[in-house]
Amino acid sequence: YDGRNAEYYSEDALLSGRFAAMTIKGAKEEGLYCYMKHFAVNETESLREGLYTFLSEQTLREIYLKGFEIAVKESSPDFIMTSYNKLNGKYTSETAQLLKGVLRDEWEYDGAIMTDWRNHADLTTEIKAGNNIKMPFGYFEEGRKVLNAYKDGKISLSILRENAIFVLKAVMKTRSFLKCDFGIKHHLDK
Repeated sequence: YDGRNAEYYSEDALLSGRFAAMTIKGAKEEGLYCYMKHFAVNETESLREGLYTFLSEQTLREIYLKGFEIAVKESSPDFIMTSYNKLNGKYTSETAQLLKGVLRDEWEYDGAIMTDWRNHADLTTEIKAGNNIKMPFGYFEEGRKVLNAYKDGKISLSILRENAIFVLKAVMKTRSFLKCDFGIKHHLDK
């Protein structure tokens, strides 16, 4: 709750969840994308990547996840960004129980999940845990890592397809996609 106070609504999970849900609904009504961050337990801004937080499941669910749960169930944000920190010894972006178990299975979240920018977690583990996008997107070496992990049998084609589906579904909700407005079109002569 002390991670980026200017970006968070309240230490109270109910207030945070309701404010986030209403903000997301309002933005979506105007055709904007919304994503929530930092999922979960982002407790500091300084040295965020080195933060190790240890919590019981009850504390995690009642205090830290409740606001996210309310916002997801009431407004279904397009994206959720994981946090840099480790939770009970694992990076949040590598924790399948959090991403697939809680977000996808329990809360029925169907948006895309993305990492925080240039985190230090293992890409293969993140993909298997349920992350769909490694931020920032477009680093050539990360594409090579995924391809090698697939070739080595560390990531299945079904997991890669599942991730692609979540990303494509999010893109297909954009105003540009719905209007087939993809910006400036260049016609090349034959």
